[in-house]
Amino acid sequence: MSLLRLSLSLSLAVASCRPSLPASAPSPAPVPPPAPTAPPAVDAGSPAVDAPPADPCASLLARHRAVIARVSGDSSPWAEPLATFGRCLPTPGGAWAVVVDDAVIDASESQGTSVQGHWSVVHVGADGRAARLTRSDQWISHYLPGIVGAVVHDYDRDGEPELVLLGRASVSEGADRPSGEVFTLRDGAVAPYAHAAGIEPDEARDVDGDGRPDLVTRTPYRANGDDSPSDFTYLMEGPSLVAHSLADGTFSRSDEVAARFAREQCPRRDETAGGAEVSATSVACARLWGVPAATVARVIRASCASPAENESGSPRRRHCGDTRVLLRWAAATPPLTLRQ
Repeated sequence: MSLLRLSLSLSLAVASCRPSLPASAPSPAPVPPPAPTAPPAVDAGSPAVDAPPADPCASLLARHRAVIARVSGDSSPWAEPLATFGRCLPTPGGAWAVVVDDAVIDASESQGTSVQGHWSVVHVGADGRAARLTRSDQWISHYLPGIVGAVVHDYDRDGEPELVLLGRASVSEGADRPSGEVFTLRDGAVAPYAHAAGIEPDEARDVDGDGRPDLVTRTPYRANGDDSPSDFTYLMEGPSLVAHSLADGTFSRSDEVAARFAREQCPRRDETAGGAEVSATSVACARLWGVPAATVARVIRASCASPAENESGSPRRRHCGDTRVLLRWAAATPPLTLRQ
């Protein structure tokens, strides 16, 4: 066999072993892309991770208003004073609030229907956590405590302000009861601000322009007089004084700012402590100017009716106030002594 014939035979044999395809065979079908993965289900009750925190004041005040609505009517005497507790002041770290937590009408009160309840000073942090200091109170037609002001300022410079709360109870046929206190957030709890203990502010305002609200107060010259024949008490108050706010978070009642403020209330020294015009202010001012306690007491006894005279209804001397209170003020060491 020739070499050419052998090569041709081998080529035909290989060709006969290959599978045959139809001339019109379709192309393979394209593979569809994978279906998109569904996002994970979101719990409708859980806030989004990046959602801003809710207004801390909104829920507190809403609850407060709901409590007030349950016990207040158009003619109820306690509706207005109860409403004064609904305050919320935003701060860099959250908010301070004063709210009524619960209140219930008590018709068993011997002197008339009253409202018994609790109110709280609340601090809400940026994370929504709340700390509160709760107190109980009674609102009755002749005794109506309320809040007259609230101020925030960072006295201790820890980044979160303190709350200055100003209150006053209106008392029918009796002495009104002013009250003021400063609160702070300490170790996660609301507490009275220790550096303001005993000051009982009536007002918080910057009297010297240093940017820090000072505490205007009448303590220690504030008391209830109780020498009326009718047994009704009345409020006795001396001059306004100031507790000057210092940069270290404390207050001074005797520095030059405090002295300058006191001189505005008591402009001159009066050795007679008011003489024929003895009053709560003249007695306090005399002591602030350094008039001896014995001198002031002697003027009070000589010029003013005694409690026994007042209670009899026919005093021989003018009524200067409850002389027992005036004599206590005369004997007490004043918070500062003024100089000429």
